[in-house]
Amino acid sequence: MASSLCDFSAGWFGGVIGLIVGHPFDTLKVRQQSLQNPSLWHVTKSCFQFEGVSTVQGFFKGMYYPLLSAGALNSLFFGVYGMSLNAMTELRTGKPATKVKPTYWEVYWAGCAGGAAQLAVSCPVDLAKIRLQTQIKAAGAQGCSKLSPYKVLRDIYMTKGLTGWYQGLVPMALRDVPSYGVYIMVYEMIVDRLCDRRKGQIPTPFQSVWVGGVAGTVSWVVVIYFDVVKSRMQADCPINPKYNGTIDTFQQCYREGGIKIFGRGMVAVSLRAFPLNGATFLGYEYILDICRKSQRES
Repeated sequence: MASSLCDFSAGWFGGVIGLIVGHPFDTLKVRQQSLQNPSLWHVTKSCFQFEGVSTVQGFFKGMYYPLLSAGALNSLFFGVYGMSLNAMTELRTGKPATKVKPTYWEVYWAGCAGGAAQLAVSCPVDLAKIRLQTQIKAAGAQGCSKLSPYKVLRDIYMTKGLTGWYQGLVPMALRDVPSYGVYIMVYEMIVDRLCDRRKGQIPTPFQSVWVGGVAGTVSWVVVIYFDVVKSRMQADCPINPKYNGTIDTFQQCYREGGIKIFGRGMVAVSLRAFPLNGATFLGYEYILDICRKSQRES
């Protein structure tokens, strides 16, 4: 139980730190995937052009709600990951993961379990975030700056009920479940070559940032096509929708831009993934080390 609480606490702290670092790049990525002009330069210029003196606010648009939930999301992921890893390792060896070295497949599947667990919270959060991020205050636009995450989710609930909060859940699950498995597996594989956790060694802050950045970037690259579909579905007009489900969105995206369209946002994703996940793992390892030291002393 103590080990699980450490994972939950460390995940909470790491998630908040990572979100603050990576959200501006996420805004650019979502706008690039969802709006008509696909270039990263165009969406960046539009933010400066139309947001004016509120440019910084434009880059951080939609952040308030994810900031409140970022800790919970990462706490869910790392907590369920730690519990699943311990369960699989004990089933195989009769000993907890802290006493024996888990296999990389166990790490992968535990990561997938953590990725699945956070979907219940992350889908409504992402939906509200994307609806806000895809608003650009053009000249004469009325009311687009008055929306809040609460109002977005309230309006969706009033028109579509609770199921409306889970628009884009299928491509999001196809994105998150395997990518979280890859994410944590790549991180652990590289860290294992840098230090021996069984001897109490932990990665240095620089190693945590570098390895976390690499793991985050790799996990995004392998699922970017699902992210494009998810962004399109969640940014779709709720009153007069353009897309009818995951398969239809795939087909329309392909007809619009061929296979290349599924790579939209790759640069912004990479720019975001490296610092975000580096900061996440830096915070995660820091709190985890404090927890483990307090456990040994007690």
